[in-house]
Amino acid sequence: MRMLRWCEPVIAAVLAQMDILVDVGAVFDPPTNKFDHHQRGFSEVFDDKHKIKLSSAGLIYKYFGKRVIKRTVGCPDEAGDILYRKIYDRFIEEIDAIDNGVTQWPDGVTPAYKVHSHLSERVASLNPWWNDPDARPDEQCVKAVQMCGEQFLTEVNYCGKSCLPAFDI
Repeated sequence: MRMLRWCEPVIAAVLAQMDILVDVGAVFDPPTNKFDHHQRGFSEVFDDKHKIKLSSAGLIYKYFGKRVIKRTVGCPDEAGDILYRKIYDRFIEEIDAIDNGVTQWPDGVTPAYKVHSHLSERVASLNPWWNDPDARPDEQCVKAVQMCGEQFLTEVNYCGKSCLPAFDI
């Protein structure tokens, strides 16, 4: 897999050669595998029960999540649909909200404490430090991708192998 980080100077010709574009290009067009949420008028949400706009992570989940769940857990379609919604609610919606600047509390309410261990914070902690003379942003980006993938698969396996069987009890 070849991955280009968004902050690299990338020209349109290079982007046009990519199989999929995520969080770059200011285009949302699933048939051409373009999944960015950084454009005026973007308003895609997960479904009519959810109000938070999708981040690029949410877009990828919305269009590929069922397939990944089915391959990972190997469940029938009905169970896969349940898992698909549950994993969005438990995991992806939080990423969408944080990436889009949606707070957990209404304006004027001060939280009793702040959480700095959620996935978005853990990814942010991998960004090169401002004073690191040996910064390796490409290596850190790969670590972030691996960490996100591992956490996602942990959620899928937990929900598919622990939560889903509980529905039968």
